[in-house]
Amino acid sequence: LLYSARVIPSRGSWLDFEFDTKDILYVRIDRRRKLPATIVLKALGYSNEDLLKIFYPIEEINLSGSKFTRTVSEVLAGLKTPINIIAPDTKELIVKEGGKITRGALRKMEASGIKTVPISKEEIIGRITLRDIIDPPTGEVILEGNDMITEDALNKILSVKIDALSLLFIDNVHYLSSLRDTLLT
Repeated sequence: LLYSARVIPSRGSWLDFEFDTKDILYVRIDRRRKLPATIVLKALGYSNEDLLKIFYPIEEINLSGSKFTRTVSEVLAGLKTPINIIAPDTKELIVKEGGKITRGALRKMEASGIKTVPISKEEIIGRITLRDIIDPPTGEVILEGNDMITEDALNKILSVKIDALSLLFIDNVHYLSSLRDTLLT
């Protein structure tokens, strides 16, 4: 399926938005030549980071210590957990190891004061960064915003002692990579 939309103002140019077969979002102004829709959005004053924040949920990953953790948020709903999640005060089992995190489980986690859950190194590899990751002492850009984290890049990030990452949540079910791919064109 290819989706399209048309904006017809009472005065001014018509805007036709359409996806191509590679899920890149294009715009045609007055039925002329098509161009990536992000160019129009950038002309309205949005930066790449602004656009990514608008269209994708941002997940905070904490890298300090030997274990990696992710902040508890709505994006965890539907994901499987690698460990048992137990309420620290009541010792109640909230989510069983390998079970899916439901919205009800998220409410229980927040009520019991659980702020973070573990994430494996393998889950971080292949994720997309929101903003540039910079080596603090040298100012060198390790990874640019909207880039994929590779194993080498993650090892370099860990070696320079960066504490946290802001990553896009793209699950290809609720959040597709269409806008991110359009920014890359």
